[in-house]
This record gives sequence, C-alpha cells and structure tokens, in this order.
Amino acid sequence: MGDEQPGWDLHLQRRDEEAEKLYRETIAREPVVFGPEHPTTLMSTSNVSEILRQERRCAEAKKLQRDVLKIQRRAPAPEQRGLADSIYNLGCLAALQNRHDEAPVAHSRSKLTADSMKTRACN
Repeated sequence: MGDEQPGWDLHLQRRDEEAEKLYRETIAREPVVFGPEHPTTLMSTSNVSEILRQERRCAEAKKLQRDVLKIQRRAPAPEQRGLADSIYNLGCLAALQNRHDEAPVAHSRSKLTADSMKTRACN
C-alpha cells in the first residue's frame, strides 16, 4: 500500500493509535475530495475497520465495515473491487465475537463473490 496508504504502514509497524488517527483524518477528507462512494474512500474506511477489529473494538469495526459493504453492493460490478474483502472481514468480526455460526456463511459468500468477480478474497 506504501505511499498511497501511510496509515497502513503505521499499522504494520504496530502503531495502531497513530494509524487510526491518520485514517480518521483521511476518511473525513476523502468523501469531500473523491466522493463518499469512491474506492479510495471505501478502502480507507475498511482499513480503519480492520485496525478496530484487531484492537477488539468489534462494534465500531462492524458498523464501518457494514457501511462500506452497503455502498459496494450498489456499485456496478467492475467497481466492486473490495466487495469480497468486506464480506470476509465481517466473517472475521463474527468469529472474533464467537458468533461462529455467522463466520462460515460470510467466508463462503466472500469466496463466491470473489470467484464470480475473478478477484480474490483477503486471507
């Protein structure tokens, strides 16, 4: 992600507090610059959700990821780049919250979505 996602670089360095702050500043600006449904805006929002998930702040992470997924589902097929990832991330959140009955369903859906779009779900 490099220069495009300095927040992710901070996250990889385990500097999640700084990464979250940077991402939140970014997602406050991106909807104005790119639009609320732009893939860049959605990626940044999804990355905040991932940081929150890893910090076990599941309710916040789930809300953000569901917001992203809702927008991605409305987009035309070629623009649904992160759809499989978003579904997969919701499955990870379900598993983390011991809602194991929901996790396999989300993971199966992410694989089906990824296969049908010729993309891959995140691992």
